Amino acid sequence: MQLSGDSQLLAVVASYHSWWQSLGVDCVVEEQAIDWLATPIVVPTAVLSERAAVQNATKAEREPKPQTDVFEVSDETNWPSSLQQLIECLQHDRSLPGTQFGRNVALPVGKANPDIMVIGDIPDEADINAGHLASGTQGNLLRAMLRAIGLGEDDIFVTSLALTRPASGEIPEATLPSIIRFALYQIKLVQPKAILLLGSTVSKALLGAEIAETRGSLQKINHDGQKVAVISTYHPRTVLAGPSLKREVWQDLQMILKRDLV
Repeated sequence: MQLSGDSQLLAVVASYHSWWQSLGVDCVVEEQAIDWLATPIVVPTAVLSERAAVQNATKAEREPKPQTDVFEVSDETNWPSSLQQLIECLQHDRSLPGTQFGRNVALPVGKANPDIMVIGDIPDEADINAGHLASGTQGNLLRAMLRAIGLGEDDIFVTSLALTRPASGEIPEATLPSIIRFALYQIKLVQPKAILLLGSTVSKALLGAEIAETRGSLQKINHDGQKVAVISTYHPRTVLAGPSLKREVWQDLQMILKRDLV
C-alpha cells in the first residue's frame, strides 16, 4: 500500500520519536534552570523600543552598503572655457570626466587649431609616469605614424577619453556618457581640422560603431554646428602586438591627406 504525503511524514516523525525513546529521552530540556513559579519581569515599552533601535543600527552597520556612483562629474556649465584653462584644471580637478580612475593624470599635449586631433581611450603606463600622453613606446609609434604623412608635434593635439588609468584597463561603461560629452567638449575647445580616433573603444564611443565598421572610410562628427572629418584606425598598442597591421594603418592615414578632396 502506498502512503500519502501526510502519512509518510507521520511515519518519519514516529520513527524519530521511537528512536529517541529507545535512548531514554522523553522530553526536551535546557541546561539552565528555570524557576517556573517566579513572577515574570515586565520590560517597559520604552526600553524595548530603545533595544530594538540599537539592534537595527547594529544590523545596518554589518550589512554591506550599496555601491554609489563615485564617478561624479562637475556641471558642464562649469567646465573650463578655454584650452589653457582645461589643461590647468586637469592637474588638480578630479570632478572632470575621466579623471577619477587613478591618482595620477596624463595630461593632453598640443596646441589649439591643430591639423589633427588624436583621441585614444586610456593612458598607457608610460603616460601616467610621464604625466602626459603620447609617451613611451606607444607614443613614439604614434608620432612616427604621423611623421610619415608629414605631421610634426606642432601639428597635432593628443588626448584620450580617460585621462587617468582604470585598474581594469577598460573604461567603466557607466561613466561613458559623461566621458563622451567631455570628449566632444574638448573638440570644441581644440578646434581641429580633422580627428584621428585610435581603437575600437573610441570609435564606438564617438561614432557609434566598432572600428571594423568605421575604419577604411572617412567619417564626420557633427558637433556644435560644425562638421569635422574623422578617421579611425588601430591603436598603437594593437599595432605593436600585430605589426602586420601597419599596412592598414598607413592606408587609413592616407585619408587624412585626402580629406579635403572628399
